[in-house]
Amino acid sequence: MFSRRVTAIKTTIFLASAVLILVFTVNWANPVSNFKIVFRKNGDPVDGKFSVSNTFDFHHDPKPAGQYIAEHKKEGDLVIATDLLNPYGYTGQIDYWLWTSTTFYTWQPFIYEDWGVYEEFYNVPVIRDYYQFLEVLNDNADKNIWLITSNSIRVEGHISKTVADFILGQEQFRKATGQDRICSAYLFPKMDADTRGYEIGIEEKNIIKFPENIGTDKPQKVFPVSFSNKKNKDYLFYGWSDMEPGGTWINNNNALLFINFNEKSDYVMDMEFQALYSPEKPQEIKIFFNNNEVGYFKFTGSDPVTCSIKIDGALVSTDSFNIIKFRSRYLLTPKDLGVSDDARYLTVYFKKILFTIKNV
Repeated sequence: MFSRRVTAIKTTIFLASAVLILVFTVNWANPVSNFKIVFRKNGDPVDGKFSVSNTFDFHHDPKPAGQYIAEHKKEGDLVIATDLLNPYGYTGQIDYWLWTSTTFYTWQPFIYEDWGVYEEFYNVPVIRDYYQFLEVLNDNADKNIWLITSNSIRVEGHISKTVADFILGQEQFRKATGQDRICSAYLFPKMDADTRGYEIGIEEKNIIKFPENIGTDKPQKVFPVSFSNKKNKDYLFYGWSDMEPGGTWINNNNALLFINFNEKSDYVMDMEFQALYSPEKPQEIKIFFNNNEVGYFKFTGSDPVTCSIKIDGALVSTDSFNIIKFRSRYLLTPKDLGVSDDARYLTVYFKKILFTIKNV
């Protein structure tokens, strides 16, 4: 008799629990809403309970673009995506994730490796800035490169305006678009050339001009460039923060300087700079001259230091401007390091560079 009573109590508790679960489940997502999902058309409003994020009231449409890439790509082709999760099921391949905004660091699904940033789930390189994006396109001119866009193309917090404008300007390469009119497949066809020739658009004011020495009685041997002199502000065209009283921070993975030399001679760059330093991620910087690595420096602290780099005259162009690229290994914030409340992502603080011509 006692056991029957216990069984009845257990059964009652079980049924009551089941009823409560059903009530709360139906209240949270009623069966009608569930049923409607099957018949939803692209563009119809989306209940936040069924969206990829409760901040979305729509789903974008990567299917047509993704399927087009899957059906037309060939072995050896590369695929760049502005979204990792949605297109992969259709393309079956992603070689680069294109994400060029600082909001990247609020989520941090990445690892530092081999002087690059890699997405931690698919372990593919992350294209972090416009210059790097053009590098990938130019350095792989012998390959078909597919690009599939997502809603991120419209969100400056995901894809920078410069990159978005470049992509949207390649209408001749667009092959397919979703019903949302956003997600698109672009094909940059392979070329019989070493580069696609994409360049960052600069003006004359952005180019450092070494003084003309020909025909002068006292040729100038040393040419200083101060990173705190407002007259030099236009030189800091790409990858640099605003000038400060003592210098300027690099605030990108890549920072560029453009310089005209009048003579095809050897030059020396004497740099004075300091790093935003972390013992766990000690800053390192590589220096490239016209895409040739010419120098490297590893910081051991946050104090100002000097570094001297030789530029071989054989690398110097006198027909057009030369590009000096500074590639930093880590982007860090003073706030995260407990240095200050500054939440900017920074790398190296440049004070000045002395350019010295060696044959004078």
